[in-house]
Amino acid sequence: MTELNKKIKTLAQGSNDGNKYAIKQETATVDEIFAEGNKIFAKINTKSDRTNNECDILINKLRQEHTDFATTFPVIFQWMVHTGEYNPKVFKQYLLILSHDQEAWQKNVEMLKSQAKYLTMLYHSKHPHCDEKKLNKFREEITKQLLDEDEAMKEAYKKLPEELKKYNSNIDTNRRERIFDYLTYSR
Repeated sequence: MTELNKKIKTLAQGSNDGNKYAIKQETATVDEIFAEGNKIFAKINTKSDRTNNECDILINKLRQEHTDFATTFPVIFQWMVHTGEYNPKVFKQYLLILSHDQEAWQKNVEMLKSQAKYLTMLYHSKHPHCDEKKLNKFREEITKQLLDEDEAMKEAYKKLPEELKKYNSNIDTNRRERIFDYLTYSR
């Protein structure tokens, strides 16, 4: 098996089963993933003054068209859209490294660290004379930011059922008050 045909585990969307979204692991070759990344970037207008709302619209559109890529490489996917930065040579190099390190995808933390590695490689391609110390600092900062955001998302997700219960209770109370007012004042 050549390096470019080596399989990499990807996360493909499965069926929407009630409130749980099933994700199944599949494999794809480096070439297949690389081609998908190139297709996505070809659809992105690289204008740098895109608003957050425009980015969100574009992300949602591209996520529907390229679900597997967006699920497997969420950081890289969003970076491409938000910053308009992509380097095919760096992405292929990253995929080749990833093809030899399948353990990087066993845990969410390792997956985020791996994608931070790609962003570091991209940064280095833009700043080739950057010294190792600055590069390490960039990688550490990006990794910390990604892990902090992931932790904040998990905390928000834990609070969601309680917040929904409170919201639904407020709606129920409001509805009862309106019905009471209607019945009381409509006589």
